Amino acid sequence: QRVKLAQALVHDPKLLFLDEPTNGLDPDGRIEMLELVREVASRRGVTVILSSHLLPDVQHVCDRVVMINRGRVIRDGRLCDLMAPQDHRFEMRLRDMEPEFLAKISGRGVAWVKIQPSGNLQVTLPAGMGTGDLFEAARSVGTQVRHFRPSRQSLEEAFIEAIGEG
Repeated sequence: QRVKLAQALVHDPKLLFLDEPTNGLDPDGRIEMLELVREVASRRGVTVILSSHLLPDVQHVCDRVVMINRGRVIRDGRLCDLMAPQDHRFEMRLRDMEPEFLAKISGRGVAWVKIQPSGNLQVTLPAGMGTGDLFEAARSVGTQVRHFRPSRQSLEEAFIEAIGEG
């Protein structure tokens, strides 16, 4: 893969198309290739168009994403916009008393899932409920919120959502 990239760069192109550039590489080789692609784009000023179904590779290298499904563009935008924090969705971790806390917030219409491998909770607030209500629920069951931040959509979630809209 590195030899193919070197061959493509010999003629000092302004535009470079790469189709699955990490195909067949071991994990270390994959990271090296992705770093090399980023370096080519930033230091040499080459516009790189990367085609890949490996979304972590896309996240590592790209600034802009065009999602295609069955030959149609279904979403197009800057990576930071596609993965922007989502309204009413938060990631949190408690000190303890998690079952009691979950029972309390579930009764108020809060949807939640456990994020693996971190064990954090991802909570989605219903309309009319604010973040202060989560802290109050934690206090009322005798625990503390140890981690709290807006939840970001992964690139995979953005793609799945875009497929549903398309």
